[in-house]
Amino acid sequence: MININNIKKNKINDNNIGENAEKHLRVFPVYWKIRKQIKDDIMKDDCKIDELEEKIRNMICIDNHYDKNLSLIQQFIIYQKKYNSQKYFSTPKFHISEYESKKKSNSSNKNNGEYIYNDYKLQSNKNTESYQVDITDSINASLKLFGDTLKTRLGLLTDNFNKNILRKRTLEEENNMKKNLWNKLEVMNSSFNYNIYGLPGKSGCPKSMKNIYFYNDVDLYNIITSIKPKNVDELITRPQLPDTFSSFWSSIPFHIKTPTVEEFKIKFKELDPCYTHLEVLTDIDNEKLSNILNTRYELGNKIIKSSSRLAARQYSKYGLPMFQRVKIYEIMLISEFTDDIDVYTYQYCSSLRNYILKYELLVDDVIQTDVKQIQNDDSYFIFEDVLSKVMYYFTRDNWLIPKIYQNNDSSDCGITEGWFEPFVDNKIGKLYPPNGIIPFWGISSYAIPFCYLYDNPDNIYMLFREFYAKYCSKLHTINNPKGLIYQCQIFEHIFKQLDSVLYFHIQYIIGKAPLEIAFPWIIYSFIGMLDIEQIFLLWDRILGFDSLELIPLAAVCIFLYKKETLLQISNVNELKNAFADNHSIKIIPLIQYYLFKYVSFKS
Repeated sequence: MININNIKKNKINDNNIGENAEKHLRVFPVYWKIRKQIKDDIMKDDCKIDELEEKIRNMICIDNHYDKNLSLIQQFIIYQKKYNSQKYFSTPKFHISEYESKKKSNSSNKNNGEYIYNDYKLQSNKNTESYQVDITDSINASLKLFGDTLKTRLGLLTDNFNKNILRKRTLEEENNMKKNLWNKLEVMNSSFNYNIYGLPGKSGCPKSMKNIYFYNDVDLYNIITSIKPKNVDELITRPQLPDTFSSFWSSIPFHIKTPTVEEFKIKFKELDPCYTHLEVLTDIDNEKLSNILNTRYELGNKIIKSSSRLAARQYSKYGLPMFQRVKIYEIMLISEFTDDIDVYTYQYCSSLRNYILKYELLVDDVIQTDVKQIQNDDSYFIFEDVLSKVMYYFTRDNWLIPKIYQNNDSSDCGITEGWFEPFVDNKIGKLYPPNGIIPFWGISSYAIPFCYLYDNPDNIYMLFREFYAKYCSKLHTINNPKGLIYQCQIFEHIFKQLDSVLYFHIQYIIGKAPLEIAFPWIIYSFIGMLDIEQIFLLWDRILGFDSLELIPLAAVCIFLYKKETLLQISNVNELKNAFADNHSIKIIPLIQYYLFKYVSFKS
């Protein structure tokens, strides 16, 4: 007689084997190539499991490291063949047998299904939750350790600039500066001998400049690549792997769940080339193009009149005309509720100017050195004066503190979202810098694109601070759930999923981590790397979709765009040269091509 319970139990075991096999295989380079092959084949009506297994065997034999995992791969093939209708989306599952038994014993509870799911989820995620807690503890420990380094660098900066961290100006100095504040500040800045190296997003930060900044992108990279959870070996459910696997296959020594390509296709569905995007309107006759643009412009004008933030975001997903960008950005970003934003801007910036008159800050010299780096950039050097004024506002604006810190109590700087804690001046009992942000090398780069939108530094600053607080601040924040580590993991995971062969070639054959190349692109949001119009078109979508995830996606697409060149490279110097000139890149068509994969691409 057939035992139904045994059949159910065997089915459950088969499911578990398949799931465990997939978890184990995700750490192997060959996994992503096999996954793509499986996906292409199992969607065909005439797919034969024997032929597919033979293809997989041939792929495995390329490297004998993977021979021992053949049985796991076979289980994975069976599992994906059985559940191909799920199309590779990770959905919560619970055992039917558990559900049925609990349903009988709790039939009176009308919310029974929800409780059973929550109980099962809690039990199944126990190890995962412990792992995440351990990751958080390790990150916080690394931040605390680096905080001591920052205090040491603060001492070096006071010596290098020969200034106290904060000094109240005398009444005579105040009165003298009131007459022509900006000119006086410019004279003070020009008295210091600055070294000009260029924007860090383009040229990096030379070691010779280590005594004129608190920290830079190299420091951030070293921090996140050296974090290792204390109990990682006990908490990971898969068997422990040799060190060589993690060392050449991932820069970050722990895993954070990120969306897959399939999930990004849904999240960013408006980027599908079937929709009309301004920057890809090619091969259209002039009359039709004119009608499309006029319709588009009329819609934008209606949205500007309505001041609808929701409509502005939807409009921004398809790219913004340059002449409408300022107003649309204001609708999406300005968070202050006021009848007259111009009056509010003038009054607020006047209060910041009074603060500039009263206090001299060490961080001003640090950031002004940062500002001077645009002198060597052909696109941005004309904005040096206005950028300088914007950054004077920035260092003194305590509006930023509750916007970027998890805890709105600005007196408690111990509870932050992975920021390096601001210093506290015990004499006056206030945070230092006044905005609560220890500036890193290149922080002024975030404000540069806004210099194209206004002539007035007051207007530039008010829009810049909103964009910085909501988006850019996360790009140099370690422990924010959507911060730098999350963006870097998206880059690595999507790169492996789209082209594991290229990723492996760069990491293992050339000997350079792809993330190390892309890291400055991500942190500086491509400023200094892409043309300004491409940056704006990318930022249009970041605002429209309210997501920074497009930045690591764009970074992956740039690697894929240069694949043919990269596969011919065998040393690090050639690799760097391959990314020296990126002015021909059209970033949105690039993302569309590699994310949706069915439209012809024109650079």
